[in-house]
Amino acid sequence: MKKVNLQGLSRRTFLKTAGILAIAGFGRPFKLFASEKRRLVAFPEKKELILLTSRPPNLETPLNYFKELITPEDVLFVRWHVHPVPTSVDLNLWRLRVGGNTEKELLLSMDDIKKLEKVTYTAVIQCSGNGRSFFEPRVAGGQWGNGAMGNCTWGGVRLRDVLNIAGIKPGSVEVTFDGLDRYGIPYIMNMICFKKNLGSLILRGLAPCKDLCEV
Repeated sequence: MKKVNLQGLSRRTFLKTAGILAIAGFGRPFKLFASEKRRLVAFPEKKELILLTSRPPNLETPLNYFKELITPEDVLFVRWHVHPVPTSVDLNLWRLRVGGNTEKELLLSMDDIKKLEKVTYTAVIQCSGNGRSFFEPRVAGGQWGNGAMGNCTWGGVRLRDVLNIAGIKPGSVEVTFDGLDRYGIPYIMNMICFKKNLGSLILRGLAPCKDLCEV
């Protein structure tokens, strides 16, 4: 192996060389700072959470909050897929559009949704990328630790009650829920929620409503 002469090597040159060696020799940089405490930030409507990315905001719940059965709304993780993030929602204008392979298309206001039978359900919500930073080999995507999850009591209406109003046609196989971050994914869903832990959903997390699904 060829020896490297470190005499007279500047700090900048050393760091540049080390980075090249790390990529060339291992396919990924060394985890030089793995032991560093990750940065905590406080976004609007939230207490200090672990910062994953800021544009868009992706925030992880510190593990000490998992000592409680129910995860408080102001410390629940935040997962946004696109930027910019909406900062307000006018419920006088907001509508839930229901359509596709249905007998009719619905445009439901929040008041319309709240007229349906209310149900509550306590369940864990978890990002599919939770724990991704521990994968070997490294997997592309947000490098979450263990805090992209939480346990909450959800309040809302049954999805089936909404779909019964729309009328499901034969051949329907899945439901896709498109949120404010415009990232539609097919789910097996049970509820359309507008309350969490006995309070209204906040915008930085899930407002004005959220799908609750099984995985």
